[in-house]
Amino acid sequence: MIFFRKIFGCPKLAWLVFLIFTFFIYYGCKKEPQPPDSPEKVPFRVGMTQPLSMNIYHLNKTIGNTWGVNSKYLYNLDFNKDGWDDFALYAWADYSPGGIKTNESKIIIVNNKISLIGQDNIDTVKSCTFLNNDSLQQTIEYNTLSGYKCENGIQRIRRIDTVFTSFFFSQGDTIEGLAFSGLSEFFLSSRTESMNYLIWEGNVFIEFFKIDQHFGLIDHEPKYLVFKMTEGNSVKLGWIKLETIESSKIILHEVVIEK
Repeated sequence: MIFFRKIFGCPKLAWLVFLIFTFFIYYGCKKEPQPPDSPEKVPFRVGMTQPLSMNIYHLNKTIGNTWGVNSKYLYNLDFNKDGWDDFALYAWADYSPGGIKTNESKIIIVNNKISLIGQDNIDTVKSCTFLNNDSLQQTIEYNTLSGYKCENGIQRIRRIDTVFTSFFFSQGDTIEGLAFSGLSEFFLSSRTESMNYLIWEGNVFIEFFKIDQHFGLIDHEPKYLVFKMTEGNSVKLGWIKLETIESSKIILHEVVIEK
């Protein structure tokens, strides 16, 4: 204060300047209060378990066979043991007298509070024909998802198929931009194979015809199906980890859902 009186002479003026100077020093250096940090929403990553925030149910259940005659299996799953079934897993294997082998598996939603993410699989069915020699012709019909490659054969497009299946996730995937379906039944995998032989005497001509169609899960490759459970205003996300063998044998590894 003495410093200001020496400069301005007048005590009243010195006090006024002193007060203005103190005001700017105090409020100019004072930090504005910052809002508390809001926790960032962690994206839901499929297959990445967080034991503190998730309920984990290890099941390791096998359903179905890889071969059979009208062999059907239906396994009802109440994963959280609340007395109400949530899903049903269906597996079917059949071998007809005509030599047609059909294997398929599905997941069925039983609990109306649950919905799954699904997808349309648009697949081109092709044929591959080999003229091995003058007496043998081989034709294989297949689709893209079967993994078959037509090498050294004559390839033709037979038709376009659309099959609705569950969406199959890999570990670490996110579900951003994907929609939950209102349907209750989803194919997991399907395969049909047939073989026929035709033989004529004399100039022997043998025709070998095979159909192999396979969509959905690939054998021995565990994948994740993502679901949500809605109870009032509460929405919990979860996944089912499973794999198939030859389309009609299901290995159910685990079910995980948010707490």
